[in-house]
Amino acid sequence: MTIRLPAGLYCAEDYETQARTIVGPAVWAWLQGGCGAEHTLRANRAAFDSIGLYNRVLRRSSGGSTRLELFGQSLSHPILLAPVAQHGLVHVEGERATARGARATDTVMVASTQSSLPMESIGEELAGQGWFQLYLQPRRQDTQILMRRAEAAGFRGLVLTLDAPVQAASRAAMAAGFAALPKVSLIWKIFPCTAPRTGCW
Repeated sequence: MTIRLPAGLYCAEDYETQARTIVGPAVWAWLQGGCGAEHTLRANRAAFDSIGLYNRVLRRSSGGSTRLELFGQSLSHPILLAPVAQHGLVHVEGERATARGARATDTVMVASTQSSLPMESIGEELAGQGWFQLYLQPRRQDTQILMRRAEAAGFRGLVLTLDAPVQAASRAAMAAGFAALPKVSLIWKIFPCTAPRTGCW
């Protein structure tokens, strides 16, 4: 079966425009929004926009390549799919569909702890090409359980998130009526949620 992309997709921003026509307004507000008053979101975008690529004129380019070695893993390019929660909100197959896209483009996918599918299901689709995003749990043994599960599921690296013990709610998402998936990932369901309401789903 041949998969054809919609016409007019030439850059990342075009994909964003296309997605907005498919995703519901409440989910879109959650995807696009930041926490609280979104100061950090605006600062991050400004910082990214300030980065420039400088060409090297009159240099040999015959040996140019995007390949690199990162943490002992050979990558085709320095682009990874960052961990984003609950892909099931935007696609019926959730993270498995994202994983197939990652494999098709030879891209490392970092699966979120708050995925809409169990990490074992995502790892099976990634076939050893994925990394797992790990939140430190209040109990050391629970963190170890997640690490062992990730290793057994074939994930080759851990991406540790340290700065989100409690996450402020997105005002834009709340105003749009956003609601998380009713059945949150089995990854999270191992442990009871004891954080404040804004801290976990």
